[in-house]
Amino acid sequence: MEREIICPYCFAKTKESEVIFRANTGFTIDEINDRKRDGASDAEVRLMQLFLKFDDEYNRDEKLTRYWESRGGAAGYMNFDTGWDLPHIDPRNPAFRQMLLENPPASLNVGPDGMVRDQDGFILRVYDRFSDPTVPSKATRICPHCHNPYPLADYGKYQPMFISIVGITSCGKTVFLNQLLAKLPASMHNSGFAFGVHNLEEMNEDVRPDIPLPGSSDDKLMRRPLAINMQDPKNTKRGFTLVFYDIAGENCVRAKNKDTNLKQGIGNFIAECDALMFLIDPRQIPGFSREIPKVKEIGEVISVVQDIRTSLNGGPWTDVPVAVVLTKSDLLNNNPALADTPVFKWIDFREKGFGREDFFKINDCLTDHFNRNVEEVIANLAPFPKKGYFAVSAITCGVESRFKAYGNTEYHLDEASERKFKQVREWRRLWDMRDPESRTHFAECPVRDRNGNPIRFDPNEKITEANAKGIQTEVYADSEFERLYLDLWDIVSGNRINLVSYPKGWPNPRRVEEPLKWMLWRRKLIGPMYNWTEQPKKPLLMSKKKYEELLEQWRNENMRQERIFYEGGDPNEG
Repeated sequence: MEREIICPYCFAKTKESEVIFRANTGFTIDEINDRKRDGASDAEVRLMQLFLKFDDEYNRDEKLTRYWESRGGAAGYMNFDTGWDLPHIDPRNPAFRQMLLENPPASLNVGPDGMVRDQDGFILRVYDRFSDPTVPSKATRICPHCHNPYPLADYGKYQPMFISIVGITSCGKTVFLNQLLAKLPASMHNSGFAFGVHNLEEMNEDVRPDIPLPGSSDDKLMRRPLAINMQDPKNTKRGFTLVFYDIAGENCVRAKNKDTNLKQGIGNFIAECDALMFLIDPRQIPGFSREIPKVKEIGEVISVVQDIRTSLNGGPWTDVPVAVVLTKSDLLNNNPALADTPVFKWIDFREKGFGREDFFKINDCLTDHFNRNVEEVIANLAPFPKKGYFAVSAITCGVESRFKAYGNTEYHLDEASERKFKQVREWRRLWDMRDPESRTHFAECPVRDRNGNPIRFDPNEKITEANAKGIQTEVYADSEFERLYLDLWDIVSGNRINLVSYPKGWPNPRRVEEPLKWMLWRRKLIGPMYNWTEQPKKPLLMSKKKYEELLEQWRNENMRQERIFYEGGDPNEG
C-alpha cells in the first residue's frame, strides 16, 4: 500500500509517488544564453531550459515565496536552504522522463519508473539528466504544495509525531531543545528504538564551556523543523519520526491579534501537533523565587495556544500529551519548597523505557506546588487533560553572563549583579508604560546608586538618556583588570551592554529527556505498557449474545485499568 506523507511545514498530505524532487544541477538564464551563442543545438537548449534555476525576478518559485511571506520572508529559505533555487523534477510533469539520467548504470539501483528505492521499497530519489553518477549527491525531496524540502532523505517512511515547544522569552527553550536532542541517542538506548537518520546538524549550535549559549529564537523568522527517525533495530520497516518545532513565545502572543491570520506563521504547528511542551523558568513562578513573577505572561501564551487550536479546528486536546516543564531547575536545589522531595533524587539510568514510578512522584510534588501558588496557570491549563509536570536542567554547571566594553575588554557579572541588571531593565519597562499618577504608587527602582542612595525619578518623566545617563549604580561587572560600576542608562537602554550567557563548566543535562519519553509513553510508543488480561473464551453452553456481553465487560474493564495505569494509579487496587 502506498504511503501518505504529511509535510512538516504546511501539513498537506501527498502520496509517496507524487513527491517532487530537486535536481542537483541548474542553469541561469545567462548560462543558457551563453550556450546558445556557443552554438548549442536547439535540443540541448530545450533540455537546459527544463533545468532553469529559480530566482526572485524572472523565474520565481511562487509556492515557496508565498509560504515564507509571513514566516520571515526570503531570509527564511535563502539563508537556510542552499538548494532553494534548484529546478524541480515532478513525476506528474510530462517532461519528467526527459529530466532523468539516460541509461543509468545498474549500480545506482534505478527502477523502471526512474525512482530509487530503499530495501523496504520506499522512494528515496531520482538522478537528473545532468547528474554525474560517480559523485554522491543529496536526495532532496520537496512538498508539492509548499515546495519546502522534507527534512530527511526518507522522511515519510515512518509515521511522524509532531512536537511543538513553546515558552515565554528567556525560559531556556532553545538551550533545552539543544540538550534534549544531544542526549536523545543515549536516553533512548533501552526504549526498543535506535537513533536513526536526523537533521540535527541544522541546529548549528553547541553547548560547552567558553562557547556562548544559543540565543532566544528569532520571533521574526520561523525556525525549521528538526527531525529524527527512531527505528526498530530488528525491523527497518518499524519506527516513527520525531519532528520538533521551536516556537517563539512572542509569536504566540502576536497571534492573539484578531486581525492575524492564524494559519500563517506558527498556527498549524500548534493546531496539528501530536504533543506539546510548555517551558517555564521556575524564577517566573511564585513560591520558587523572589524575582518578579511572570504568571500573566505565562498564562497568556497558554491561552493563545488554546485559541489557535480552536480557531484552526485542531480539535480538543484529549489525546495530546502536554508537558509543563520547569527549566533551569538546578537553581531550585536549595529551595525550601522542594526540600525532601523526589525532584532531585538519584535517577536509575538502567530502567528500560520510561521511568513511570519516578515520574509520578515528581509530578505529584510539582502539581501540588502549582495548585498552592499559581492557581491562574492551573486554570489556563484546564483544557489540557493529559498533562504532566517536570523539573529539568539543561546546564547544571551554572551560567555566567558576560559582555564586552571599551574595545574587546570582557566583563562578567556575578549572580547578584546579573539579577539586579535584569530587574532594573524590567522596572524601567514597566515605569515607562505607566501614567504619571500610577508612577507615584509604583515600586522604587530596585537598585541603588554606587554610594547606596536610592535612585528616584520625577513621576512626570519617562526614563531617558537625559535623566539616567551618568548615574553609576551598585551593579558591577569584573574584568581581568578592574571592577566596573554600570551606568543606569547603559543598563536600561541596551545600547552598549548586551549580556551573553556562557556555561561556567561542562554542562551536565539532568532529566531533559523525561518530558519527551513521557510523551512517547503516553502515546504507547515505548514501555512500560499496560498488558491486557487474556480474552475470555466462550463457554460451551453460553449464547452468542451473552458472550458478546462478556467480551464487552472484559474490554471495558481493561480500558478502565489501562486508564488508571497511565494516570499513575495501581490497576490492581479497587
